[in-house]
Amino acid sequence: MKIAVCTKSTRLFASIGAAFLNDGTSSCSRFDDQFSLMRYLSEVPGDIVLVDADRDFASVAMVFAWRCYSAKSCLPIVVIGEHLDCETMIEAFNAGADDIVVGASNIDELAVRVRRSYACRTAAAAVDVCQLSRHAGVYYYGVQLSPVDHELASGSVRDTSWHQAEQMAG
Repeated sequence: MKIAVCTKSTRLFASIGAAFLNDGTSSCSRFDDQFSLMRYLSEVPGDIVLVDADRDFASVAMVFAWRCYSAKSCLPIVVIGEHLDCETMIEAFNAGADDIVVGASNIDELAVRVRRSYACRTAAAAVDVCQLSRHAGVYYYGVQLSPVDHELASGSVRDTSWHQAEQMAG
């Protein structure tokens, strides 16, 4: 699991690294600011992001907007901080945080929550890909798809010229 950590605290990063490197399957990368984190994630696919919003959530809020804009909605983001107040937590969840860990001194809890967030996002992404049915919905009004439209929507048909000719004739 590739973990990207956005924090200025070397102590926090060292404890996170120690918690995840013990299992031998994880690697952690540290970024001092959200811009270097976003630049890295644009080039290298990461599995999960940890952002330290200890003092101010606005300092990391752009990461959530970037996730939506760059079509990386399956990338889980966990907000961590020692002194998060209620307003900051609400703001983080409204922005799209998958989880929040207050008091990052409990590194075992952080590790469990990170693994859970990663597992939930990857499971949700797999379900989203596999659940294309012959129905499409707009505002909860079901629309029946023909077998041809279903094939087109699923992406299994590459050449659509025959379908366009069929629609023009019919």
